[in-house]
Amino acid sequence: MLRCANYESKKKADALTPEEEAEYVGISELERIFTLINAQLAAKSKWCPNKLEDL
Repeated sequence: MLRCANYESKKKADALTPEEEAEYVGISELERIFTLINAQLAAKSKWCPNKLEDL
């Protein structure tokens, strides 16, 4: 997470190299994918207080 936070601060300052930008985009996409998977798993489990359609 430290690398991602570093990239976020460099992105705000418009100081990312092309390689860092590519890695940042990849990390961001993975974060979105895992967030979606976690939401779907939580919606299917009995302990989840909300259903997916309520989100």
